[in-house]
Amino acid sequence: MERVEILPQTIFKFQSSDSLLKDTYEKVLELSWRDNQLNSVSVDSYLHKSPAFQELYAWFDECILQVKREVGYLCDQLKITQSWANRTDQSQAHHPHVHPNSVVSAIYYLNHASPTTFEIPSVWRTYYHSETLDRLFQPGESLELFLPQDFESVLHRIDAVPGTLLMFPSNLRHGVEDNPHEEARYTISFNTFPCGDIGNFRSLSGLRIEVL
Repeated sequence: MERVEILPQTIFKFQSSDSLLKDTYEKVLELSWRDNQLNSVSVDSYLHKSPAFQELYAWFDECILQVKREVGYLCDQLKITQSWANRTDQSQAHHPHVHPNSVVSAIYYLNHASPTTFEIPSVWRTYYHSETLDRLFQPGESLELFLPQDFESVLHRIDAVPGTLLMFPSNLRHGVEDNPHEEARYTISFNTFPCGDIGNFRSLSGLRIEVL
């Protein structure tokens, strides 16, 4: 028997200048924070509208445009809808999650810290015939008893390299494992959504959306 691993995914990676990274890091350290379950986020969730971060978001916009062209989104623009900073202190983490009401999301790393873990659930564990399970399961038993451990979700860890911007589909599940370092982990995230003329008006599938 041969096992064949299939269906790789694509995300996009960019690298900022050292001067932009240093300037942004210093400004993020001055932000106000609020607790968000297991970590903290900036009180301001519209950093892209702050004059203090204008240079950073001008670069983000250039990266967004490259991704839009690469993927071939049929819209005038992918525009940032919200953007915020994240702080994960020692022994804190960020649970696996997706970003609703967004098409492309991003993470910009400000310092060396815990990696980001991306996850795609294994179809061996998420799709099955209930009539088969009825013959296998007893009340209180777990699927773990019947499926080998190597059929877990597909995981990929990407190191937190300062100055790196990752852009990925917003419905791609991701999270952060426990931060083992004394230094807090700092990142900036943003969500985007198509705006302007979207779709194909000639085929009666177009619409216009304005992102404020």
